[in-house]
Amino acid sequence: MKRFLFFMLCVTMTGMGCEDEMLVRLECSPGEVRDCDESGNTLNPNLSSLVRNGICSYGKQHCTFDGWGECIGAQGPETEVCDGRDNDCNGQVDDEFPEKNQLCGMQENINYGVGICTPGVWQCEEGYLRCEGHAGPVGEVCDSIDNDCNGVVDDQLPNSTMEVCYDAAQETILVGECKPGIRYCVDGSMQSECVGQVLPAAELCDGKDNDCDGEIDEGFDTSNVDVVFVIDVSGSFRAEIERTIYGIAPLLEDDLTRNFRFGLVVIGHQRDSGVDYMNGTMRLITDLVPRDEFLEHLHEAKRIAEGSTSGQEPSWDAIAWVARNDFGLTYRQDSNKVIILMTDETGQSFDSPRVNEADVAQIIETSPFIVHVYNERAYLWSFDTITRVEANFHALEDHPTTEVVFESLRRIFLNICIGGETPEEGSPP
Repeated sequence: MKRFLFFMLCVTMTGMGCEDEMLVRLECSPGEVRDCDESGNTLNPNLSSLVRNGICSYGKQHCTFDGWGECIGAQGPETEVCDGRDNDCNGQVDDEFPEKNQLCGMQENINYGVGICTPGVWQCEEGYLRCEGHAGPVGEVCDSIDNDCNGVVDDQLPNSTMEVCYDAAQETILVGECKPGIRYCVDGSMQSECVGQVLPAAELCDGKDNDCDGEIDEGFDTSNVDVVFVIDVSGSFRAEIERTIYGIAPLLEDDLTRNFRFGLVVIGHQRDSGVDYMNGTMRLITDLVPRDEFLEHLHEAKRIAEGSTSGQEPSWDAIAWVARNDFGLTYRQDSNKVIILMTDETGQSFDSPRVNEADVAQIIETSPFIVHVYNERAYLWSFDTITRVEANFHALEDHPTTEVVFESLRRIFLNICIGGETPEEGSPP
């Protein structure tokens, strides 16, 4: 390194002479530059061309008349942090950071390590800290997993491991006959079957809104009706027989019944060994006939009643036989079908095997028949699931005269409606 000597000369001025002469040695040549590091150390010239990793860099020192200045621009290594830079200058970016392998995302009062609940771990991605892998509690679902992390699987489902379900348009729920059902959680999965739901169905002529559109029996008219009377001709009902016949008779001439046909079954008559049905206590009097032929058959029932003393009235059997068409009645395909039972006894069965009220109700439920029952109010319990509609049970106590019976039957006939479409061939009557 060069060193310069400067002489300070004393010039004789105004007769004064120069008495002294001074020589000063400088540290460096002004304007000279050299490489240095963050500690101010001078670099070996052989190292000055090296490039440092990451944020680290060498600085420069400048020489002035006062000597070497500070090392400007030098940057040394720092603690590595997650910022997308190589802070410790080891040639790797974000390889170490204070949060590395530390847990994250944990909330108070959560049982981590139970069910799905798992703490996260800090990860550095593209210069940003992210909490990866954290899973907290969620609403319990039917999947054999403890989703809410309370230590119990599938325990907090709606309605205790079940859910309300409905597989039709939501706007039809609780309209007419439609109602939702229940789907149960079994072995970690919800069953596909929605138990108990009632969905919109084709409209029937049954006094109900079957298609759940807010209207009852729409699209039906009042023609082509097949009515089967089931009349008790036992001794206990003998007094009501005449009132029943004379209540029905005027309707056979009413314009309302011009397209009606009538059939007649009697029950409770004296045993007749020549009749196959129910050991002779149930008899088909006539197949479905036009109204002008039916009155004579009613009088035949009256004659049977006058000599009958039987105590067996198989009313449940008679309804089932008519609905299943075990009698072989010639129903019209396009007709509405009605059964009218008149008796003063509780529902009974003597068939083999015997049926009960629930059996008969199921038969009616899957058939096109509407059932009306005239009986004492005390026996409503044995027919209410068969008639289904309270208005279809008619208490004998409320029908003391022929005129009242007539008006009651006429109201039934006025409310009968017929489907607009003809059933396909081979379908049940």
